[in-house]
Amino acid sequence: MIPAPVPVFPVAAILVAVAGVFFYAAFLAGRGTARSDRGTKAWRRTLMTAAVAALLGIVSSTLLVNILATHDRNYNVAIWSLLAKEYGVQSAIAEQGFVGGVPFAAIVNGESVECTVTLPQSVVCGGETLHARGS
Repeated sequence: MIPAPVPVFPVAAILVAVAGVFFYAAFLAGRGTARSDRGTKAWRRTLMTAAVAALLGIVSSTLLVNILATHDRNYNVAIWSLLAKEYGVQSAIAEQGFVGGVPFAAIVNGESVECTVTLPQSVVCGGETLHARGS
């Protein structure tokens, strides 16, 4: 079975909200730091809270950027390795992307053919349906 791509929007929306909450908490703690007397216990606590909230906001933003930057590449790598392992289909073009239902150039049994993959498990190459090696 060939997996469909995982939608990125729900994860991105949650991470944007999380980063926003942390940055807002950092802003509020920073305001509390400005209102406290410098050097007091309350000042140190609010300063530490602002720093930790800002750091967590930066970490969640970095995670969001990493997910957005690598999602398609990781999916393509997973699909191509699955096609090679289960169906013997190799990409004819280096770094070729994958889109389900769109024909692409491939190499099957040493021959150059045009293949179409319909998710979740239909692989047609050169007009012939391929079956997974495990089945």
